Amino acid sequence: MPYYRVTYYIYLHRRLDTGDVFYVGKGTKSQKHQYQRAYEKKRRSALWSRIVAKANYQVEIIAEFFAEEDCFAMERELIALYRRRYDGGTLCNLTLGGDGLSGLTPSEATKQKLREANSGEKHINWGKKLSEETRRKKSESMKNSDKNLRGKKLPEWWKDRIRATKFGEANPMFGRTGEQSKMSRKVMNFETGEIYASVTLAAKAIGMPMKTLYNRMVKDKKHGTSATVMRFVGEGRSNEFTPEHKKAISKARQGYVPSPEQVARHSRFMSGPSNPLRGRKRSKSFTEKVSRGNHPAAKKVIDLSTGVVYGCIKDAAKAVGVGSNTVSSWLNGKTPNPTSLSFITNDVQALDPPSHLDKIT
Repeated sequence: MPYYRVTYYIYLHRRLDTGDVFYVGKGTKSQKHQYQRAYEKKRRSALWSRIVAKANYQVEIIAEFFAEEDCFAMERELIALYRRRYDGGTLCNLTLGGDGLSGLTPSEATKQKLREANSGEKHINWGKKLSEETRRKKSESMKNSDKNLRGKKLPEWWKDRIRATKFGEANPMFGRTGEQSKMSRKVMNFETGEIYASVTLAAKAIGMPMKTLYNRMVKDKKHGTSATVMRFVGEGRSNEFTPEHKKAISKARQGYVPSPEQVARHSRFMSGPSNPLRGRKRSKSFTEKVSRGNHPAAKKVIDLSTGVVYGCIKDAAKAVGVGSNTVSSWLNGKTPNPTSLSFITNDVQALDPPSHLDKIT
């Protein structure tokens, strides 16, 4: 099926008792409302309403257009053909056509007047509450409507309409390729330190298809391999980069701040089922390994007044009767230290060698 998007159409209203056309109209076709204006009875003239009150009528969609000007031209031709009642014809149209309001944007003053006229107590539904019966009927009507797609697959004609709105120049990413794309990522050659604005440019530089280079970089990141010398800026093992390369990466990422979308995506990943540590518990051996000062990063603490040595801040905090964060703040100089606790360093041991090293907790 060819990709197209028809946005304007011409319709006729024809009386069933006489067969005469009494109205020629032009409508705009949208993704949600296909021919809504052609079947509406609201926003019609008094003459149109009097005709409809006397006789039934049918709606005929006779033409569709890409350009609105072409649609207006046909509307004027049909009105001239059938002629208005004022001109001896059968139409109740008040104008000669071509004067539609599609695309008209009301001024802020007009918007404010409409807002004031329909807000608060002036609103038609102010203070009203739908009865349970009315709510039940509306619910049943929506469930049985053709527009209710819950649990259903979209029909092909619907898919074609969606596809048409995203095809070619209608696509917001049309023409935005390579470094112009908002999804573009910088790539660095960690052997030369050269940085490329996108994967495409990096692939051209080494004479490799873009998709091949991308797959190899993703594989290197996932498995820790070295299938290519290219890396996304900000990714890669630190031992693969020389100090010059690290400076180049730092300069490329200078001023980089994660976007709110990136932060939210990371938060969803860490809190969702994709988190690799979700649901996993530490083994007993691991817990014993990292507890009571056995962790490689643990710092021993000494009480200079008693000579007692603690394996970590947590043990010292328990002995003093305060939280471990409080003791950490004391020892790191963030807050005044009211105790004689101190980290064990070469300086501390040389200045005040403890005489009770046998009292190790």
